[in-house]
Amino acid sequence: MKIIRNTISSYYGMVAMVIVLIYLLGILFSECLWGVHFLAFLPIGIKLTIPLIAIASIFLSGSERLQETIQKWCKMPLLRYRNVVLVGATYGLLFYAFPIAQDYYGNARSFIPFSEQIATSFPKNFVADLFVFELDNDKTRWTFFKLVTASSYLFDITHEKAFRLLNAFFGCSFIIIWLWTVLYFVKTRIWQIILMLTGSTAPFLMVYFGHLESYGFIFLLTLIWLLTLVKIVQTKNKKLFWLLPILLLIALRFHLLMLLFVPSLLLTAFLIFSPKANWTKKVISLKGIGLGILLPAIIFGLYGYFFVFEDHIDPMILENDTPAIDRLFLPLFAPEAPLDKYTLLSWNHILDLFNTFFYWSPVLLFLIAVLFKSRKKIDWKSPTLLLLGLSFVLFMMLLIVINPLLSLPMDWDLFCFPAIIMLVILLHIFSQLRDESIAVKILPICLGLSILSLPVFIVKSSLTMHSYRMERVATHVYKTYYQHSDAYMLKALQMIPNDHALYEQRKEALLERLKPIAVEGNDKKYAYLLLDDGVNALLRNDHEKATIILEEADHYFPNDSLILKYLNEALLLRGKSTSKAIEHTRKEVEELIYLGLKASREMKDYPLAIALFDKAESLQPNNPDLPMYKMEVFFFEKDHKAAFNEARKLVKLKHPSEKQSLRFGIHCALEAAMYSEAEQYSASYLEKWPEDRLIAAVYRRLRENEEVAALKFLFSRS
Repeated sequence: MKIIRNTISSYYGMVAMVIVLIYLLGILFSECLWGVHFLAFLPIGIKLTIPLIAIASIFLSGSERLQETIQKWCKMPLLRYRNVVLVGATYGLLFYAFPIAQDYYGNARSFIPFSEQIATSFPKNFVADLFVFELDNDKTRWTFFKLVTASSYLFDITHEKAFRLLNAFFGCSFIIIWLWTVLYFVKTRIWQIILMLTGSTAPFLMVYFGHLESYGFIFLLTLIWLLTLVKIVQTKNKKLFWLLPILLLIALRFHLLMLLFVPSLLLTAFLIFSPKANWTKKVISLKGIGLGILLPAIIFGLYGYFFVFEDHIDPMILENDTPAIDRLFLPLFAPEAPLDKYTLLSWNHILDLFNTFFYWSPVLLFLIAVLFKSRKKIDWKSPTLLLLGLSFVLFMMLLIVINPLLSLPMDWDLFCFPAIIMLVILLHIFSQLRDESIAVKILPICLGLSILSLPVFIVKSSLTMHSYRMERVATHVYKTYYQHSDAYMLKALQMIPNDHALYEQRKEALLERLKPIAVEGNDKKYAYLLLDDGVNALLRNDHEKATIILEEADHYFPNDSLILKYLNEALLLRGKSTSKAIEHTRKEVEELIYLGLKASREMKDYPLAIALFDKAESLQPNNPDLPMYKMEVFFFEKDHKAAFNEARKLVKLKHPSEKQSLRFGIHCALEAAMYSEAEQYSASYLEKWPEDRLIAAVYRRLRENEEVAALKFLFSRS
């Protein structure tokens, strides 16, 4: 009982219990608490064991006997550096062996089409591209993909295995560097254990578990850059300083957020090269950084937000051709439903940000609370802490207002940059604190809280658990951010292969849950979930059911070209159609013909023109104009046999007239050197129009085999 009383009355025990309680709430509210809900998907035994271990560890922290044991243990020799390499290598094997099951987070969707491919050549301009700076984060991502492609080619492995191999190496390096740095900077064994535990059990390490993204590498570069900065500030080493801009330039080639380190870089330069200048002392202070950097950043940021990007009023509509710069920040004012639930100050956005903090690490969050308790013992004015704190605040300021274009639950890795900065801040602060009494009390708590990170890795490495977790996340996205939610839901349902009955069962239940909140007349995501059902019904030849489902989809999102296309197909297969579907098809064909003629006659892009005409023909197979347009394109391409095949269709259709179609047939046959066909069409033509001297001459020369190869020139001149 004394242990329980000590724990309950302890500040550290209370904070830890609150953190555990939040994880337990994640089981009950698994949809909205997506950052802590992983326990909900585990088998009941593990689900109960993990939080019980955490709670037991918290209560044990109040044991005076255990504290005495820990104090004795602290007097033992420090950990050795060689053990660090062994631990890092073990982590590398874990990273490679347990990848995220069917990774779909962040921009993994962009790389999935290449995952099973093996590169057949080394990427062009690979080295040169590393030193080309562009303000385009998409291009920085593909720079990393070139590194993956190079690995795929060199080791003759698929891109997916190359991602796993590289991430395992980068993750192993991250762990080794973190553990080695803790040993180097922190001389108290108990604090070493706590900091090592914090960095090596953080959920953001998921980026190294086969994640099809570039964040594993950029997180490593971020850690190296920050640790280098700490070393430079402490040693005032001018030669070592030049490593900072070099590392930053490399990092910028892989992620543009690294620009936020530039202010700290410049201040470090002043501190190293002009340490005694009054200006340096004024700027590198709480007041100097607040008024000289943060206040101007806020003013310029607000000006850009309201007057340059004008994102305070934004429709938030994302289409495939929408530039990311047009949706850079979240709006203040809600757009039209169903995009009205996620604004800068909305509860949904605040809750999502709260969830991302638990991807940083429950131990890290607890240690932040420890800092608050020990705030009077900390030198907040130290240059190292000011520079690290500046970077942390800049990252937080931007990430709070930025528009998570893929939704926060699916783009969690982007919002974990501040976690790495905070790790280094904790490293610096606890390397200065020599008070072991605090560490003795919190070590059991940190061990217990670190267990809470384990479900993240278990769930995401299991196909079944990950599938159900993704479904819950996608449902949350539909109810909040909305964009991409249909794709996330379908991906979640499709994760478990070869079980169509389970897929249909989960899909039906999902549609029923979402129906009460679906927006009739303007809900594309719900309509596309119905569209998926309708297409599946078509594939099963259940045309009646397909029609019913697709008509419902059209009800929720009217006049969508894809929905109407399949609806029209279902109706036609039933021998029916609707005026709406017919009118839509007519307009779509007209648009395709217009674009095809433009591609052919203006752009001279004949393959594109044929593709557009083929698409139109698939929608309207009996359109008589399409063979004529295709004949024209093939003629321009000098593919005269293909042109003749189209002309033959026109002859059968007698389009645009019988006379004109026969002349098309004769001309194309002559160009293709198909003389017997040209003679046949000439005879048919002269039966009705014998007065035509040109065709009569062509017919005569064909029958007499007189310079027939030159007939095409005679015909074309006419």
